[in-house]
Amino acid sequence: MRVRRTSLLLAGFLGAGLALLLFFVLWGLRSRQDWPELTVDDFDKAWEHWQKTSPENYDICIQVAGRQPAIYEVSVRDREVISAVCNGDRLKSKRTWGTWSVPGMFQTIEHDLERLAEFRKNQRAGPPPLLLHVQFDPAHGFPGEYHRLELGKQMQVDWKVTEFRLVGE
Repeated sequence: MRVRRTSLLLAGFLGAGLALLLFFVLWGLRSRQDWPELTVDDFDKAWEHWQKTSPENYDICIQVAGRQPAIYEVSVRDREVISAVCNGDRLKSKRTWGTWSVPGMFQTIEHDLERLAEFRKNQRAGPPPLLLHVQFDPAHGFPGEYHRLELGKQMQVDWKVTEFRLVGE
């Protein structure tokens, strides 16, 4: 009797976990269903566009949603990050300043694409570990909105550029 109760309890937890996973997947897809899944070709075109049109001086504000929501504000002068702020506080470590510059955002996306390529190269069964959707800014090519859903961990991260301002150009 005790074994049966344990088995039912385990089955219930597994069912709830699967239902939660399905919810995250469907919610993520529903909220970005009009966005195509990111391809390496789309990424390469956007990166090339950014490199051709990137301004030397800009200020950018990015709103991040997910496990660690935050608002980042980054100032770039002569293509170098001169300040980075998270939720109103200056980031202390200069090595992290570039993460939310446009090249830093591209680097994050590239890392995710490499992870997907490795998954596909190994021809693992089942769904890919990540679902990636992005909308690139048509004028400059930077990733204006990024949606990343990690299926195994049921973790979602979104960012949206809320302000992109050219400075002195």
